[in-house]
Amino acid sequence: MAGDSLASPATSASSVFLVLAMIVAATILILAISTAFAFLTFAAILALRAVRVAFALAAGTVFATTFCFHFFLFFLVLLRKQGHTAG
Repeated sequence: MAGDSLASPATSASSVFLVLAMIVAATILILAISTAFAFLTFAAILALRAVRVAFALAAGTVFATTFCFHFFLFFLVLLRKQGHTAG
């Protein structure tokens, strides 16, 4: 008979429900992965900003120290030159 080759209505309804459940589960999984990725991206950006600020502060301190040291050396050399010129 023709009805024997077709699936019963209960079987087709359960397969439709299974497909819908899989679609919902896949959507939830994709949303969860996207949310986690967005959070990790945000956290990485904040961490990079913190590192950049720390390096900027450290570079400013190092630059100030280096500048003072070089200025001090220049001042000593200038004084020695003046001492040799005067004497």
